[in-house]
Amino acid sequence: DKMAAVLTAYRDNPPSEVAGVKVTSVDDFLLNPPTDFIPSNVLRFNFEDGSFVAIRPSGTEPKCKVYYCIAGKTREEANEKILKFKEFFDIK
Repeated sequence: DKMAAVLTAYRDNPPSEVAGVKVTSVDDFLLNPPTDFIPSNVLRFNFEDGSFVAIRPSGTEPKCKVYYCIAGKTREEANEKILKFKEFFDIK
């Protein structure tokens, strides 16, 4: 129930920005899956700098999985940004 509530909360109230980086779109693979894609309870937040974060419930554990693809001009910038993104998406 908690995993579903987390995804519903993000689905109903997606962030407009994270760590100062604007969210440009949200892909909802459950309500609006791509053509020829099996609907799945996954949300992907796409950011203006090319980064994205995907969230899905675990299939084997009572938790959500969060996947980060972070863009930065340098490795240091990307490392700093991922820490901020992880803090924002800290699901407990």
